[in-house]
Amino acid sequence: MGLLDTILSALGLRKQVQDNLHTPPVASATATAAAAAVAADDDDDDDDDDGEGRDFALEAVDDRASFDFDNDVDRYFAAQFRIEQNWDDEDDRGALFGEYGIRSPQHWYQVKATFERWSQSPAARAKYPTDGDLMQAQMDATQKVAMQSMNIGNQHAALAEDLAPVEGVTLEQWAKAQAGVASGGDVNQLIAGLGVDKAAWDRISAEWNARMSRDTSFTITMEYSKHFGSAGVGQFAGASASAAAGEAASEADAPITLERYVEIEVAQSAGSSQGKDAAGILKSFGMSPMEWGQVGGWWSLYMSKNAMRNNGELHARYTKLHEQFEAKYATASADDDISF
Repeated sequence: MGLLDTILSALGLRKQVQDNLHTPPVASATATAAAAAVAADDDDDDDDDDGEGRDFALEAVDDRASFDFDNDVDRYFAAQFRIEQNWDDEDDRGALFGEYGIRSPQHWYQVKATFERWSQSPAARAKYPTDGDLMQAQMDATQKVAMQSMNIGNQHAALAEDLAPVEGVTLEQWAKAQAGVASGGDVNQLIAGLGVDKAAWDRISAEWNARMSRDTSFTITMEYSKHFGSAGVGQFAGASASAAAGEAASEADAPITLERYVEIEVAQSAGSSQGKDAAGILKSFGMSPMEWGQVGGWWSLYMSKNAMRNNGELHARYTKLHEQFEAKYATASADDDISF
C-alpha cells in the first residue's frame, strides 16, 4: 500500500475514491430510486442497511435536514464521517442524529440521496467542477474531523508540563540539534552550543523520547517534526520547512519529481521484503534517511491536499507510477541480489 492509499484508508475513503473514479455520474432521482427498489426486490439479503429498512420512495424526495450544501458542505462531510464511524453504536448514532436533525436511519439515507443529487447540480459544479474536486473537499473535511476526534496535535495546554524544557533544553532546540546530527553534524559541537555535555544530552534525549512515547495525542511528536523539518539542514531543507509550515502549493516546488518519489517508495518496500537495509537503499538514490523524511513530508502534505482535484488526476498518475515501479521491482526481486 502506497502513501496515497494509506492516507485514504486512514480516513475511511479508499473504497469510495476507487468507486467514484470508475463510476459514471448518477442518474436522475427517479431512475436511481427505481433501480434501487428493483435491486432490493431482487435480493433483499444484499441490502446494506444493516436491517434498518430502506425507503426508496422517500429517498427520491429531496430533504437536506439541517445541512446547507451550497454554503457549508464541510458540515455534511463531517456528519457523514462521524455517523458512519459510530453507526453500530445505536446510542452514539442517535445522539449524532439529534445533533444534525436526522429523524431516523431512513431519513439519513434520504439526506444522503439528496446530497448525491445536489452533487451533480449546477450549483455544486460551479464550486466543484469534477467528482474528484468534491472528493478532495470531503478528504479535507474528514481529515480535520478525524484529527479533532483523536485530539491529534491539539493538546498543548493539557501537556504544558511535558512541553516544558528538559534541563534547560526546549523541544525546539532538541529537535533542531537532532536534525543537525542526522545530517552528519558533530554531536559534541552541536550540544556545546546548547550549553550541555554528552551525559546531559543523553538524559535530555531520553526524557524527550519518553514524553513523545506516552503522548497519545501526538502533539509532542508533531511539534518535534515541525522543528526538525525547519532546522534548515540537508539538501531538501527548504521543502521540509514548507511542509512544516503547511505549505506545498505547487508541484513545481516539489523537492523531487513524483516519478522519483514513487520509485524510491516502491524500491524501499521491495527491499524491505528482502531484508535489505533501508538506509542502504536510500543511499543508492543519493539520499539519507533524514532527507527521505523531508521529501516524504512535502509529498504527503501535497497529496493530502490535491490527490482528488481535477477529477483525481494526481491520484491516477500516482497509481499508474506505483504499478509501473511495482512491476519493475517485482521482476528484479526474482534475482537474489537487487541492485537499486
